[in-house]
Amino acid sequence: LTQDCSQRANVYVVTKAVEEVVSGMKMQIRKSKAELENEQYELYRVGWASKPDMHVKVSAGFADKEPFALGYVYSSKLFAINLAMQLSSSKMCTYIASIALLRQQVMIAYALMVILAQFDSYGGAAMINFIVIAEICWLCIGSQGEEINYGTIVSWLEKLRAFLLEVHQLLNKDVPVHEPVTVDLAQKPEMTGNKVVETVVDRIRRAAIFQNDYGYIRRISWVETKDGEDSAMTFRPNYHGGLWQIDEVVFNQTKDTTTYPVLLEQFEKIETEFNLDWISVQWADLRKPLHCALAVWLYMFTREDRIPLNVDDQAKHWKENYNRQDRDVETFVAKVVDMDSLNLGEQQDSEMDLYIVLDSSSSIGLSYYDRAKQFLADLVSRFTISKDHVRVGLVVYGDVPHLMFDLIESFHRDEIAQKVREIGYLDSSTATGDALLLVANIGFTEEHGARDMEFAVPRVAIVLTDGASNTGSSVAQSANLARGKSIEMLAFGVGSGINDVELLEIAGSQDKVHRIDSFKNIDDAKALISRGCYKASVKADIGTKYKGHVNANESRFFEIPFTEDGVTIEIEVETGKLVMFGAYKNPNPNEIHYDHVIKGIKEGKRGNAYIPYKSDSKGVFYCNLFGEEDSNFSICIVNGNSIQSSN
Repeated sequence: LTQDCSQRANVYVVTKAVEEVVSGMKMQIRKSKAELENEQYELYRVGWASKPDMHVKVSAGFADKEPFALGYVYSSKLFAINLAMQLSSSKMCTYIASIALLRQQVMIAYALMVILAQFDSYGGAAMINFIVIAEICWLCIGSQGEEINYGTIVSWLEKLRAFLLEVHQLLNKDVPVHEPVTVDLAQKPEMTGNKVVETVVDRIRRAAIFQNDYGYIRRISWVETKDGEDSAMTFRPNYHGGLWQIDEVVFNQTKDTTTYPVLLEQFEKIETEFNLDWISVQWADLRKPLHCALAVWLYMFTREDRIPLNVDDQAKHWKENYNRQDRDVETFVAKVVDMDSLNLGEQQDSEMDLYIVLDSSSSIGLSYYDRAKQFLADLVSRFTISKDHVRVGLVVYGDVPHLMFDLIESFHRDEIAQKVREIGYLDSSTATGDALLLVANIGFTEEHGARDMEFAVPRVAIVLTDGASNTGSSVAQSANLARGKSIEMLAFGVGSGINDVELLEIAGSQDKVHRIDSFKNIDDAKALISRGCYKASVKADIGTKYKGHVNANESRFFEIPFTEDGVTIEIEVETGKLVMFGAYKNPNPNEIHYDHVIKGIKEGKRGNAYIPYKSDSKGVFYCNLFGEEDSNFSICIVNGNSIQSSN
């Protein structure tokens, strides 16, 4: 903020800015106008009579006067102009700090020196330092008879930042502003909507605290309140059940460690992951989406039966456990169908290179294999298939992987569906590792239709297997190699005897692993798969410039490596308008949950942000370029603070 203001400021703007500060000071002057004018003139004469020793004389003039005189000087417009044109901000700041020390104003002096050091790191910022000097004088005047402590300084700095932000916006209309501020609307009461629910559910799933819910928790929010669409009904007086409508008796059960001692382990995980002490949480806190979702999961954890796999069984479970006398199983199913038909959270026209990797080994069985092929044929209907949107390829494997068709052989969903139906059953051993290597080393190459990485198109592989690999390359090593080539993988366990360890090796994290005990339930997973694909990230490299396109209301996610030097994200918009959301731990930051934001990156504008390192970030930063309009953009990641260096 400081460096940008200093680059664009001129004498007129500096004068106006100082006058803004002065206008507040004038209200506090305790002497007559005549006395003020006399002292003004005297200080002006002493300080500016001769140019050679200007700094010494000005500082001497300040030192000879009472603290009030510091404020009087700044009521002079002429002095403000001369100050803006002549004084060295660093010297002036040092003199004021020295005077403050002589008057035993230790905290003021300390604050000044900290400010000076910060501003000097930007190469000096004259305009801002003038305002700082004036504000310090103002603090001296206003603090007569009051204790100056750390809180006073912090309060002043907060006000100064707000003022500087206003000045910046006046100087730079429509210029993107980087705001390093954490926003977490999931912990704000009475937040509603699909994005709120999706963000909360994804965060809890990534934490891997609870068992796989097979989409059940997300569905309950829609069934109960339509994600809070009717806010008056959802957050009615004296009822705190929130988006998931958790009754008080149910909430109390989530804290009953006497009956359910197993909850204690979950409490520890919740405190570690979300910094929440569940014992101290009250029913009224369930008006906050994150607290409410955690309550649902904890309640399900107290049930003896596992969360059902398919929608029909989940409807029965909901009826029995939520005990809604005015609801029935058919209501649950109908509302879930309605939710899936709305394609919530999906981006139908997004760009993506997608491979489906299908296990055709003997452990799957012919009947399940035929159902899998029908599922895949139906799945492609979720995407806009074309060379400019989603390109789809298919690998089928048993003991040997086969590239059935690559990313350039078919750009029409009907053709893909027909090719899938014609695939034969291999009925052999299982070489999942070899299949992953084929996808990584051959499938995702330009020769086979993959778009160059510089175009920032996500690469996704959906692997459907029972996880019972028994021949060929190591699954873990092959999966790591694929992820190293910026391929996001979703693992779906199918059939019986599923190896959960291998599924985790394929996907790399628990939130990307889904277990389906039979293909009878795979139809229920189609929406889940398509939403998971659209949350895939582009693994960015330091120093590489990426170019891409996002539609209005569409996201493009990036995973950025960084070291203790931090990174600078440089974004330029050729056409359209973007917002950048960034986060240290959330792979899919959005307006609901982020740690950094650059708003209003418009056509022809640049948005830059320095992201400092955090030790708990595990060396990765995530960002989302969200299209407020259809937009063409470029993004480059630079190691360290390139903004500071360039200035």
